[in-house]
Amino acid sequence: MVATQTLVEAVGPYPIDDETEFTKDVFTALSASAKVLLDNDNPGLISTLYDMAHAYMILHLFEVKLGSAGMKSESIGDYSYSRDVAGKTNWLMAYEQILGKQTAKSMLSGDSLDGVARADAIFNDAKMDQSELLDVDED
Repeated sequence: MVATQTLVEAVGPYPIDDETEFTKDVFTALSASAKVLLDNDNPGLISTLYDMAHAYMILHLFEVKLGSAGMKSESIGDYSYSRDVAGKTNWLMAYEQILGKQTAKSMLSGDSLDGVARADAIFNDAKMDQSELLDVDED
């Protein structure tokens, strides 16, 4: 499970070519670093999401290498905005979104709560009423 050169080129705006700054050697080095980071963060992604997150991390690391991380601004028609995201790129935010959704999904599953009991489920210290329960079926 790793992002291929084809996937990274399809997702990102950078061709991977020995005639550009994003050479095959750079891709190989960034891919290895991105894999280590993703393996450390991985909350149990399925292979397709793992590959996409890996591609996003490769692109993030490449933009950090270019010095493109940091203040971002965007204009859409008459609307423009800026945000200060020190060290973050759009690729890192997409990466974090994939990991965040998977983490939230796994936290909501019942499997994550197996073996967990409420603190008040067993309340042996204060048995208030020692009388027998009334049997409603008795005449």
